[in-house]
Amino acid sequence: MRTPEEKRRLALAAPLMHLVIGSLLLGLAARPESLMVPMLIAAVVVPTAIGIWVFAGRPPLSRILLATWAPAGEVLLLVLLVLAMRPSGVSAGLFMGMVVGPLLVLLALGLFALRAQKRSVWLIAMVLWVLVLAEVAVAVPLSERFGSTEDMQAITGIVILLLAPAAALGAWGGLSLAALVPEPMPPQATAEAAVEVAGGEPL
Repeated sequence: MRTPEEKRRLALAAPLMHLVIGSLLLGLAARPESLMVPMLIAAVVVPTAIGIWVFAGRPPLSRILLATWAPAGEVLLLVLLVLAMRPSGVSAGLFMGMVVGPLLVLLALGLFALRAQKRSVWLIAMVLWVLVLAEVAVAVPLSERFGSTEDMQAITGIVILLLAPAAALGAWGGLSLAALVPEPMPPQATAEAAVEVAGGEPL
């Protein structure tokens, strides 16, 4: 189950995840012809690194396995959004909903995760969220600028850029679910817990 330290780090990971993924995809949209492969790799590796930080208090193997839930959630949500798009395309309103909707959900869940946290955690989170919103505001005119080109790689970069909120929501959601996985108790500890529940004395 989530420890207090994991709850604190998860609260900070919500804006941090969006900020990192958004920054990576901004670079991709700027130079899609040369950065497509490395940026997409980084968009998977970096959320995993954030997950390793979130689960720093767990054993090494458990920490790594749980951290992989971040890229898994990221890819899953992006695939679902892509499948939701019709082959003929989507309207501007629906596409913006796919951008704004995940951002609002991530913001709401991130703020909810901050409940009962210390004031210093709130301040750090608020600074990160301001940076996230500023980044999203910059992404809109940038997408229009890059959209003026007819290069299909550039268009692909724009779409990925605008889906950054969904990628961040999926990655953070994966970590949030992974944090619910309890650590298995050693056999000796399990036996002692069973004896205590039965009202006896551990051997």
